[in-house]
Amino acid sequence: MKNMLKAARSCVLKIGVLWLFVCCAGTAAAFDFGLLIENSSSAEKTGGGSFHLNQKDNVSAWIKIPLGKGVSHYLAAECLYRFEYDDDYPPPHEISHYVDFPLLKYSFGTRLGERFLNIHAGRFLRLI
Repeated sequence: MKNMLKAARSCVLKIGVLWLFVCCAGTAAAFDFGLLIENSSSAEKTGGGSFHLNQKDNVSAWIKIPLGKGVSHYLAAECLYRFEYDDDYPPPHEISHYVDFPLLKYSFGTRLGERFLNIHAGRFLRLI
């Protein structure tokens, strides 16, 4: 009896994993994500024995997740983090952190007879 129960559990687990793979395979091609990391550093000696150091680090991440069969039903997000260190020796020095979400959007589109209805909700900033 224990062996039958163990075999049934194993079969259910395999079917569940297969079902999850089949459901995700259709939208996997439309799934998009990425990460971009940038660093800019400079150091220079200025007149009078002083020293100047500047460092900037940027991290940008984005993701677009399809939520239905069509291309017009999705969730999209972008995030930006910037760190800046500006130092003079002798002091003062400045450290700044900047975080922004230029895009956090839910989009839904459907056909209504001969017309198409698009609904976008969230925060989206488009730079020209």
